Amino acid sequence: MNTNELFKARAELDAECLKVLEAKGKDYAGSSAENDRLGNFKQVASLLAMFGVNPSTPLGVWSIYWLKHVFAILAYIGQHTESEPIIQRFVDARNYLDLGWGLVSEQKSARRNTGPFDYCICLFDRDSGDMIPDQECIRHGI
Repeated sequence: MNTNELFKARAELDAECLKVLEAKGKDYAGSSAENDRLGNFKQVASLLAMFGVNPSTPLGVWSIYWLKHVFAILAYIGQHTESEPIIQRFVDARNYLDLGWGLVSEQKSARRNTGPFDYCICLFDRDSGDMIPDQECIRHGI
C-alpha cells in the first residue's frame, strides 16, 4: 500500500468513526452531550469513587462495562435515543450480570481458602490513586 492508498483508507475510517461518534453521542454523554461529550466518563468515575470501587480489579473493570449498557438503557428511557437496538442493550446488561456474578463467585471461593473473611473492603483514593485496605483485613493478612 502506497502513501496515497493509506491516506484514502484512513479517510474512509475517519468518516465511519465520525458517523458512530455522532450517532452514539447521547449514549456516551446522555443529556450532557451538548455541554460535555466526555460527561459519561466523568459520571462513571464519580460513581465508582462514591462506592470505593477500584477500577483496576476485575470487578471494577466489570462495573465499567456493565454501566456502559445501563447508561445506554437510561439514554433510551430519558432521551429516546437508540444507537443500537434496545433489546441488545438489555441482553448485554443481563449477560454482564451473569459475568459479574461469576467474578464474585470466583472471588468468594478463593477467599474461603485464604482467611476468615468472605471479602475485604479496599477504598480507592481518587486523588492519589492509592488503595486503602480495611484495617481488619490488614490485621489478618488478607
